[in-house]
Amino acid sequence: MMVATLDTATNRRGLSSARTAIVKVIVPPKLQSPGNSHQTLQVDQRVSILCSIIDGDEPITLFWQKDGVLLLESESEGIIINKVDHDSILRINNLEAHHMGNYSCHASNQAGSAVIFSFLQVKGMCQALY
Repeated sequence: MMVATLDTATNRRGLSSARTAIVKVIVPPKLQSPGNSHQTLQVDQRVSILCSIIDGDEPITLFWQKDGVLLLESESEGIIINKVDHDSILRINNLEAHHMGNYSCHASNQAGSAVIFSFLQVKGMCQALY
């Protein structure tokens, strides 16, 4: 949001001076609340978690964490992160027990930051080690 102001001052001799100031107000990001912040799924199922920026001024940085650690796309872990416009979708196509945890989506710009959380519980058969 841009705001322009005009200040004028006049001295005793009648001389005046004017100045214009333009102020840009930067809006911090706001994330849409997740529909289901706790999901319980089975091993071998798939899941998608949506992170959608519904307000805020660009540029906005967006990233995912799992249990407080930066989460990167990993083919070997089956984690896919798609970013389209103001949305990011975290997908896991073949859930395994190690995917269980607290996932968070973080958005930030110069004005502030926002975060949403989603807990993923994975149930299923455990493999026994011999």
